[in-house]
Amino acid sequence: MARTIYLWGAGLLAWAVLALATLPGPFVSLERDGLPLATVLPFLAFGLVARGLSFSLYSGISVSLDSAYYIAAVLCLGVLPAAWLVAITVTVDAAWEVLEARLRGCSAASLARDLGEVVARGAVPAALVVTVGLAFGGDAGLSLRPADEHLRVLWLVPSLAAALIVPHYGLLGLELWLDGERLGVLLRRALAPAFLAEMLLLPLAMVVVLVYDPDDPFLFLLLGVTFVLINLAVKLLADATAALRRRVDELEILAEMGRSISGTLDLAELLPLVARETLKLVGSSSRCMIALSHPETEAVHLMVFDESGRQTHEDAIPAGAGLTGRVMQGRKTLLLGDLQREVEGLSLPEEYNDRRIHSWLGTPLIVQDEVIGMLNVQSTERHAYDDERIRVFETLAAQAAVAIQNARLYELATVDALTGLYVRRYFDLRLHEEWMEVKRYGGDFAVLFLDLDDFKALNDTHGHLVGDEVLRQVGQVIRACMRETDIPCRYGGEEFAAVMPHTDLAAAAAVAERIRREVASRTVPAEVGPVSVTVSIGVAAAGASHAPDARTLVRRADEALYRAKAKGKNRVELAGTMAAPASIDAGTAMG
Repeated sequence: MARTIYLWGAGLLAWAVLALATLPGPFVSLERDGLPLATVLPFLAFGLVARGLSFSLYSGISVSLDSAYYIAAVLCLGVLPAAWLVAITVTVDAAWEVLEARLRGCSAASLARDLGEVVARGAVPAALVVTVGLAFGGDAGLSLRPADEHLRVLWLVPSLAAALIVPHYGLLGLELWLDGERLGVLLRRALAPAFLAEMLLLPLAMVVVLVYDPDDPFLFLLLGVTFVLINLAVKLLADATAALRRRVDELEILAEMGRSISGTLDLAELLPLVARETLKLVGSSSRCMIALSHPETEAVHLMVFDESGRQTHEDAIPAGAGLTGRVMQGRKTLLLGDLQREVEGLSLPEEYNDRRIHSWLGTPLIVQDEVIGMLNVQSTERHAYDDERIRVFETLAAQAAVAIQNARLYELATVDALTGLYVRRYFDLRLHEEWMEVKRYGGDFAVLFLDLDDFKALNDTHGHLVGDEVLRQVGQVIRACMRETDIPCRYGGEEFAAVMPHTDLAAAAAVAERIRREVASRTVPAEVGPVSVTVSIGVAAAGASHAPDARTLVRRADEALYRAKAKGKNRVELAGTMAAPASIDAGTAMG
């Protein structure tokens, strides 16, 4: 908002200055005699070409090396013609740039902001030309006399450059600062390099002034073409440098992503990481979506992340539905640069079309010829993704696919499919790690052993389907009663175990009692009516048990479990202590 107000205020004031200078009377030092069209047209043509050869620097700042050309125009044509030359060429360029961005849907600014750019872009430097011209004494003060022409050119061109270019880039820096850019970075990455490039063209401006002859423009035209070719060469060099910088940035992101994703096998941690790195790479105000197939349910699980990489929501769609289905079944990248126009030919159901999105890029996640999902970015801008971004996006997706598949395989190897808890092998691994940490750094941790009471009788009476549902619900209870840092596991059959880091015996006993009560309160439907089950739990802590090693700690928790069984079941026993409160009647519990 601040920049919009600045653009309109500065632009209208600048146009007022230019109009006032053009009217007869106020500034007598400025000549107002009209120039022949043939004299002005070459300057106008070279100015427009120079604007068309602008190139981007840091943060999308567009730079055109035309200041030296306008300085030459001041000395060749006069202050007012040069000021109008600046106003016309720069305003036309700004209007075309805004119009093109709006037609492509790439402008994120408001209409007021864009119109402010058009109003101010040409008027402010034109008013600056008038102001500097007056400061130098008007056209009379800037006139060249044959007797000292060369010396005056050597003095006037650098002086005009300092008076025009320094304030021009100062005002540009102010605009960008109002837009939230950091001045230090702007100065180093954009303003200083652009200023240096402008100054390097001053010798050419001097030569243009010295050879200019409106009656014989051949040398002027030749130098004008040279000026354009220099602009073209600088633009090509700047574009190549920018492309190289982007490529280096992309490689750094890919390398960083490779290091990051190879450091975790936790799918819940990996997917947000992939989303953040993807958004960092593609930019363009994008959001990211990761789709993963689930063959067991014949559905595709969608996770959506906003521009900051924060997960906003999850969803599930049928396999083959929407654009996601097209990408996964087609096994190739799909780019829609104008989604709302192109989607009409795709027969896409309305529920799979977000009308706020204009650019859509998706590529399949393929591992060993199997499509496991899709990586997708979406933007509110039209044509937000070019061929270069697509290429890097596909490379990133290939890395992500391997990492995601590894995490899923690791999950299959470490997580019990029925209960969703870890398997015994993972329990043993984490038990050893916790034991070593406590021995090295001190502290405490606890181990729980749980066993369903009379589970065999329940299975024999009601069947394995009911038994499986009981195990599943017990797993849910255990997970719900524990912290994220705890490690609950299915130890085998109807036995469960848990490692609880940084937990003493009393805290672990409280969790065990909560699990016991919650399990006893659950029921599972069966043919004869609701069935419930109870659980016996043994608890041991490294500190309280004084166990010499992890194996002994596990044995003491197991012994506490057997004491709970021997004392009537449905109770919690603590290793090396008095028993917990008496057992609780489980009502319709089997056994």
